[in-house]
Amino acid sequence: MTDDGNLGAFDTRARLYVAAVLASSAAIVAIEAALVVPGHVLEAQIAHAVLLFVLVNAGPRRDRVLSQRAGAALAALRALSLVPLIRVVALGLPMRSWSEPVSVLAIALPVTIVALRLAPLVGLQRRRMLWIGPAFAHLYAITAGCVLGLVAYLVGAPKLWAAGAAEGDVAAAILAAVAAACCEELVFRSLVQSTLQRAIGRVGILVAAAIFAASYLDTGPTALVLTFALAGVVFSGAFARSGALIGVMAGHVILVVSAGAVWPALLHDRALEPYRMSTTIALAVAIAVAGGVALRGRPASGQFSPEGPR
Repeated sequence: MTDDGNLGAFDTRARLYVAAVLASSAAIVAIEAALVVPGHVLEAQIAHAVLLFVLVNAGPRRDRVLSQRAGAALAALRALSLVPLIRVVALGLPMRSWSEPVSVLAIALPVTIVALRLAPLVGLQRRRMLWIGPAFAHLYAITAGCVLGLVAYLVGAPKLWAAGAAEGDVAAAILAAVAAACCEELVFRSLVQSTLQRAIGRVGILVAAAIFAASYLDTGPTALVLTFALAGVVFSGAFARSGALIGVMAGHVILVVSAGAVWPALLHDRALEPYRMSTTIALAVAIAVAGGVALRGRPASGQFSPEGPR
């Protein structure tokens, strides 16, 4: 039987790890915001590298018995390390002479491999990632992807390829968009959101969605950023209910491919409506509503290994 002193030590360590999870999440959002501020890009890149080092080395140096909550928080810290890893990989690769699709693939593939290897270390079952889950959750995510793809196009999403691009370039652009969408869902939903939910409860859904939205701050107009933020909240809510990654992956792929390829072809690049404040307000309200819906849903179960994180 564990004595009261050890229980107190467990509780203190758990509180420290949970505080570190919240602080690290806030730091990631702040650093992502700094990346879009002129004159602060280098500092933000260095901050990402430092944060990656800290998160990778978080936790006790020796094997220790941790309480369930402390173990969950430590797993969340490890999962959060994937977010700065994306920026560090992008910074470390010599991509100036590469095309954009090749650069995206060069980032998405190694990050995906690392995420899949990290999954069992934070207590996630890799086979669960391919679980089909309830059909309604997939339909919800896919429908959201279709609708938000049109919204993203209308508020200024760029095309996936330049006018007059060769067939090979078109295929590479679509492949890169699909790979990036799947990688982001694996990172932000399957690893980051799952571990955050286990560490800090249902609010972890919104924290994961906020981190996802922050990674899109450099995509373009405010309305476009808010569209991706809304997508993050909706996909996070769908994943929280079902625990099924396939549906949100499909929804994300549909969003980016339809916004950058399908709708420009169907609408023949018609002039977009000028920017309106009402669009921003409507998207902000939609994010608030989607966040409330996400928090009210019944959480999925069975996403983690019985033995927990290692």
